[in-house]
Amino acid sequence: MKYWAFHCNPKAWDSIKEISEHVDGTWLINKQDEKDIQIGDKFALWISGKDAGVYAFGEITDSPKMLKEDEKITNANILLNLLA
Repeated sequence: MKYWAFHCNPKAWDSIKEISEHVDGTWLINKQDEKDIQIGDKFALWISGKDAGVYAFGEITDSPKMLKEDEKITNANILLNLLA
């Protein structure tokens, strides 16, 4: 089992609102981490900015998946399911 720290920029995504409304979700990762992240690994969700800190801990619940062509997320291409 590995432990991961996922970074969130609050200027790009209202992460505090999202994690307060949902217990699971999808996260973007770099392709280079695709083979290292496994189901059952643990993570910390770190939010940067003026109120920086770790806002959630959770577990990887699915293997990374490539984005579908019709999904409009930029600057990344791997999806990861999380349970916070």
